[in-house]
Amino acid sequence: MIASLSVAASLACRGSDRPAGARAGAPASAAAAATRVTRTPFGTLPDATPVELFTLTNRQGIELRTMTYGGIIVSLRVPDREGRAGDIVLFILAFGVIFSMYGGGFATVPAYLRDMFGTRYVGAIHGLLLTAWSMAGIFGPVLVNYIREYNITHGVAKAEAYNITMYVMAVLLVVGFICNYFVQAVAEKHYMTRDEAAEAAE
Repeated sequence: MIASLSVAASLACRGSDRPAGARAGAPASAAAAATRVTRTPFGTLPDATPVELFTLTNRQGIELRTMTYGGIIVSLRVPDREGRAGDIVLFILAFGVIFSMYGGGFATVPAYLRDMFGTRYVGAIHGLLLTAWSMAGIFGPVLVNYIREYNITHGVAKAEAYNITMYVMAVLLVVGFICNYFVQAVAEKHYMTRDEAAEAAE
């Protein structure tokens, strides 16, 4: 509970939210004046312990609601450029799940290659895959930056400069899925016999 409230307070009271006319060196109380904290009943536990809901809102309209039961964040609403607030908790959770899959998915690559191509040359194939992965890590950001600079140069607002980039990345992701679909396991007729495997190992 304390941790979530601390994060919320830090978000709500950050320097960019100082009241109009407040100086950069003004006391913390001046910045805190821009933060509104409300406390309302939320419910009760089976043992009749009351659960309360804290709502923290800053001048930019960012609103965080968290309950005293385990410090659970109920909602986090952030306004867009047009001032319409939307709850981004689900987005953050989805992003966290996807982010956690990066390392886990990468760790399954050797097993995937073994199932597809066998164990004999899995090290060499894994090396080729990592080389392609590294090249994507270089050329991907280069492509993203090029598209962004091209858009800004041609009058696209900075806040919208990545829109086309997201579509390009989505198309590349679909192409990757299609390519992976056509990757087939080694046909049985190409399997090495025991004698060939022993000879290759010498």
